[in-house]
Amino acid sequence: MSALSTVLDEYQKRCQEVSIVPCIVFTELIESHIKAGTPLTRVILNGNSKILFNSRINDMQCIAVVDACISAGTVEALDLSRNRITDTGASALGRLIGGTPLRELDVSYNQIGTEGCEHIVQGVQASATLEVLNLAGNPVLNEGAMLVAEMLQMNTTLTRCDLSNCDLATESVIAFATVLLTNTHLLHLGLSNPRLFSLREEPLVHFAAMLRTNSTLQSLDLSKHRIRDEGVRTLCEQLAANDTLRHLSLRCNQITMEGGCAIGRMLEGSHLTTLDLSANRVDDLGAVAIAKALQNNRFLVSLDLTNNSVGEEGLVAFANALPANDTLTRLFLWGNRFTPTAADALGKIFATSRTLTETDLVIYYTDGVAGVAQRNE
Repeated sequence: MSALSTVLDEYQKRCQEVSIVPCIVFTELIESHIKAGTPLTRVILNGNSKILFNSRINDMQCIAVVDACISAGTVEALDLSRNRITDTGASALGRLIGGTPLRELDVSYNQIGTEGCEHIVQGVQASATLEVLNLAGNPVLNEGAMLVAEMLQMNTTLTRCDLSNCDLATESVIAFATVLLTNTHLLHLGLSNPRLFSLREEPLVHFAAMLRTNSTLQSLDLSKHRIRDEGVRTLCEQLAANDTLRHLSLRCNQITMEGGCAIGRMLEGSHLTTLDLSANRVDDLGAVAIAKALQNNRFLVSLDLTNNSVGEEGLVAFANALPANDTLTRLFLWGNRFTPTAADALGKIFATSRTLTETDLVIYYTDGVAGVAQRNE
């Protein structure tokens, strides 16, 4: 009997002992590796999958899966996202992280709280291999996030960490910015949608200061941070000195035309390749500044300005700027205030551009008048 056959037998016996139904996706995955004679390295048990949608993994099932993964000793990636795992299951996950060669763990959108987060952090502290940790969508709260930030002060293996939609507060958001002043290993940080109520934008001041000196971070998600024009100006001033950050999301903030102008000035010398500004209000003035910057920018590959109250002047400005740009390949503008003139100008550019390969717009003509529809592909 192969080692994986033993793992499967033990898993099924464990499920029987605690009166739970074995996860069919997991058993079939092990059986396929037994048949192929290959080690079990990736376990994908996403609760939103067709098979698991109505039978999501709970704590007892999580513990049984974790014990099997520990017995296998070869699992490098585990995806348990969108299930029903709480602090009890997270305790087992801590054992898995600290005792196996696991490199990637995704437990996003479960029900893991502060206590469960502490178990996971303890596992990360004992691990010499974990590189990716996704806790997004769990109610770890400010206390749990502080534990993660403290762990990052000493950690040298994690390259990606996501705590978006985790009910973080100002204290923990600032803690992450502070940690990144000295952490030289983290490449991606997701902190979308914290619970920030102050209008003073203290976290953004700290992130701006961090970006002035950090030479490692490549991707940062500050969506839904209630960022306003003054804050984005501060951020852009410091980004001018940063040539490492490649991906920045400022989606769903409160950036208006003045902030858009600051972003335009920043893009003239920025090394960003992806910028998401969707669901702000940069209006025509901000859009014109951003479009003007594209004429000289040679780094930006993807720009999202959907739902930004941009009218004809701003949209035509993009049509006029794009012929001079040979790097932008993805441009998203749906949800703005299109007129036939703006639609026609962009339609001509889309039809002739050699570099632009993806957009969310379809330009059509009715009796010679240009219109626009959303591309759903």
